[in-house]
Amino acid sequence: MTSLPKILRWTILVLALILLIEGAALFIGMNLLSPGAEWTLLNNVLLIIDIFVAAGLFRLVLRQTNFDRSIGLFVLLVISIITHAYRTIEYFLPVPSKFIFNEALFLVNALKLGLAIATLIIGIYLQIKSNHED
Repeated sequence: MTSLPKILRWTILVLALILLIEGAALFIGMNLLSPGAEWTLLNNVLLIIDIFVAAGLFRLVLRQTNFDRSIGLFVLLVISIITHAYRTIEYFLPVPSKFIFNEALFLVNALKLGLAIATLIIGIYLQIKSNHED
């Protein structure tokens, strides 16, 4: 049976990989390959946040032994949840230049949001469990 810390490690790595790949692809696609597309500064800021969150998550998991006890993990996950929840809300509002402009992006955003929430829940559970064992 797989342990919860291993599941946490893998959910963090998968989330970071998706954030990095999609963030880089959208940044390149919307800014370099489609320079005339309706893409705002806020959308670029959201992509840059994704890339920094991904880098931070990779660093935590690959360089720290007690990554599951790091406040940095929780901060990065909360940032990711807030930015992805914002994009989801924006999708349903009548605003111009939405970050999520098609159903495929909506599904990927929902996947990242759900994964970030699940990862946060697992991390909080492990933190509470370790505090009771100490």
